[in-house]
Amino acid sequence: MKRTITALLTALTTLLCCVGCAPAQTAAEDMIAHAYPAYGVRVWIPKQEYVDILFDDTLIVPCFLSEDYPSLIDLLNKIAEKLSAGGSVSEEDALAISDLAAKTMKHLLVIERREAQALDASQAENPAEDALGIPGAAEFGRQDGYAYIVYEPQADVGDLSESDLALYEACRARVPEMRERLELIPIEASEAPAALEATLPAFAAVDLMGNPITNDIFKGKKVTMINFWGTFCGPCIEEMPDLGALARNLPDGAQLIGIAGDVDAAGGRNLKLAQDIMAGANADFLNIVPDEALLAYCNGLVGVPTTIFVDENGALLGEPLLGSRSAGEYRAALEGYLP
Repeated sequence: MKRTITALLTALTTLLCCVGCAPAQTAAEDMIAHAYPAYGVRVWIPKQEYVDILFDDTLIVPCFLSEDYPSLIDLLNKIAEKLSAGGSVSEEDALAISDLAAKTMKHLLVIERREAQALDASQAENPAEDALGIPGAAEFGRQDGYAYIVYEPQADVGDLSESDLALYEACRARVPEMRERLELIPIEASEAPAALEATLPAFAAVDLMGNPITNDIFKGKKVTMINFWGTFCGPCIEEMPDLGALARNLPDGAQLIGIAGDVDAAGGRNLKLAQDIMAGANADFLNIVPDEALLAYCNGLVGVPTTIFVDENGALLGEPLLGSRSAGEYRAALEGYLP
């Protein structure tokens, strides 16, 4: 059972933290293309609230989120607090996470990447089904020695509300089209993202409440600390209370803002979830919903959370901070850029 708990927590941690600030490509009709260069796949997804999950050689996209999904985030945060205080994860904790994840996250399409040589060596009538042990699994392409296999998991939807079930069924009805439009793209090393531009681009975005935000937000501040985060990211959410406390006690001439990279204001994707995360963390500092210019800037990020510091012109100061930090570490870094 101990190995089961460890595997479960590892998978869930990866599940909530692995996807970086990767901008969607141009929308076509009512679907949006999302590219995963490190995995070698482009997927077209309906414009509904969802999360994508990429770990090891498995891509789950889209994963439908029920209206109770914030309760899973709350539970993970409580367990993270328990661990940071020196506690341990009990079997009861692990089972609670597993149960709540099953109730609030419904996988619609799963892509597995396997060594092509292993499939070629199989004597089974359907090597893809044999490799995964899942009926209906089918290979849809190969590149760089990999075989890509896709299947549709059968989710238990008995615990969805009427409104969630209607959204889920509408999305599931599009799965055949998603499968048809799957594309292989050149595999790129995730360790070598584009470098961050020296200055933030001109942008015209909104905050989580829909208020317009432009580069003017930097004027009159000697240093602005910008925290890039995502609603899927466990460490991002875990550090949010510290960031909220820091924002309420900043040195003169400094400010803190967030950029929630996976929130779409126009389509509403993850907007309420981001609002709930901020409220639950008692973090009331300004958070920007990125426009296309800010999403493009995200291409230079290794992942989230990432924190940068800019001057009143939006010019980058020093090096980005990768990963989460304590409130003290963030404050020390911020004060280092003040005169």
